[in-house]
Amino acid sequence: MDLTDMKISQLLELMEAGEVSSEEIVGKCISNIEKEGLADRTYKTILKDQALKKAREIDEKRKNKEDLGALAGIPFAVTDDISTKGVLTTAGSKILENYIPPFNASVLDKMDEAGCVMLGKVKVEEFGLKPTDMVGRTLESKGAIFGLSTSMDPNKISMKPTYGLISRYGIIGATSTFGQLVPITSCVEDMALVLNKLVGYDKRDSTSIKREVVDYRQSLVADIEGIRVGMPKDLFAEDQGLDINKVVRELEELGAHVEEVTLPKLDYITPTYRILSSAEFASNTARYDGISLGYRTKNYESREDLYKRTRAEGFSKEAQKKILFGNYVISSGQYEKFYRNAQRLRRLIKEDITKLIEEYGILILPLTSKYDEGINLLANITGLPAITVGSGLQLLGPKFAEADLIRLAYVIENKMKNTSREVGSDD
Repeated sequence: MDLTDMKISQLLELMEAGEVSSEEIVGKCISNIEKEGLADRTYKTILKDQALKKAREIDEKRKNKEDLGALAGIPFAVTDDISTKGVLTTAGSKILENYIPPFNASVLDKMDEAGCVMLGKVKVEEFGLKPTDMVGRTLESKGAIFGLSTSMDPNKISMKPTYGLISRYGIIGATSTFGQLVPITSCVEDMALVLNKLVGYDKRDSTSIKREVVDYRQSLVADIEGIRVGMPKDLFAEDQGLDINKVVRELEELGAHVEEVTLPKLDYITPTYRILSSAEFASNTARYDGISLGYRTKNYESREDLYKRTRAEGFSKEAQKKILFGNYVISSGQYEKFYRNAQRLRRLIKEDITKLIEEYGILILPLTSKYDEGINLLANITGLPAITVGSGLQLLGPKFAEADLIRLAYVIENKMKNTSREVGSDD
């Protein structure tokens, strides 16, 4: 089996046994990056020499029986909106085209403590205004073993944790109360291992929450007896390539209790998100003025002209529209009508979804639906944890229920793999 097709646990076992080195694994990923053209397609910056050097250092420490982190030698990629000390970090925007952070995001410090090897920075849409599948495509082409992003991927295992569970310090997001870190892996087992090293309180992040340590590997069991599941079948399209009735039957055969549900206030999710996220984006980007931080125009006549030209040249048209709209909804004449009402709606949506989960259990939802475009924003709006399990499926659970989500995702993943094998054997 190709090294880059293996699970993290398999790679760790091979390195511990001396059968393979971190340098070989990192080298294989870099070879794939070059062979598959990922340097142009998905990566913004590749840290080839730095990654190989760190891999050799880890191999030497392992050889000398020195203490190593739990994921020592495993290569990963991060999106370009996660601050990386000494490495160009543009967040996909011209306004930050030359920005080199003097510090790491907290999650990168945690990855460094775990002994992971960063391969480079993956491209993102400007400030993450639109979700990207660049990390998923990088993993698909074997250009990394796992990745850290700020948006979920419908075709990979990706988790948006309970808001505050993973530090947001150092993430250059478009918003403050919606955006957060999303680990992306090729299997649920890898997700449990990575999540173990990412979760934790961070005093540098005012939204960070103190919780008891949980070992998510304990959730990797093929047992969902008695687990309650709610499923809005009306949101699944027939052309989605997924037999949702079959999913229900298989879960019930494994002991889960599945009930059909109807999600409330779906029509309000998208407009609520647009108003609040635009307001936060306008506020968060006000600092980029050409004076204290970011890109500066070359031609200007006054301080005010410098500010106007810098922002006109530095932000895309789409970003400018979002800033204008955001400033409008928080202006003195419109604040109550738009921003305050959107805040109230967000609270009501969260309360309704929380009650629904309390009554029916974990929700199985499509990540996207032609019947309602706001379905992919539920985790953002509510701050509740969600995990994608491939085939466009996402699971949404109660606050701090990451372990339960991993447990259910693990069973669904194995069922999907078994189904694929059965289909393959018929051919």
